[in-house]
Amino acid sequence: MLALSAIARPDRFHRALTDLGLSIGSTQALPDHSGLERVQLPPGGTVVCTEKDAVKLGGRARDARLLALVSDVEFIAPDEVKRFLHERAKEVLQ
Repeated sequence: MLALSAIARPDRFHRALTDLGLSIGSTQALPDHSGLERVQLPPGGTVVCTEKDAVKLGGRARDARLLALVSDVEFIAPDEVKRFLHERAKEVLQ
């Protein structure tokens, strides 16, 4: 299994995969926001990546099995986040 990432902290992504019990054969970490058009996908192999990177791969993964790790964001103080966003939106609209 190839763990493919073009994110800021690929080590955290790889650790999350192993924490889930996945056996990673190799990793390919590219700089954050990199395009993936030059990445060689293993024909018949399995590639695991983030949702963001899965979208970038598009139909190129037809010869490989593509798995995307889905992650959720949970705010510790959601009311403060909402208040902050509302204040910023008001500033922009003025």
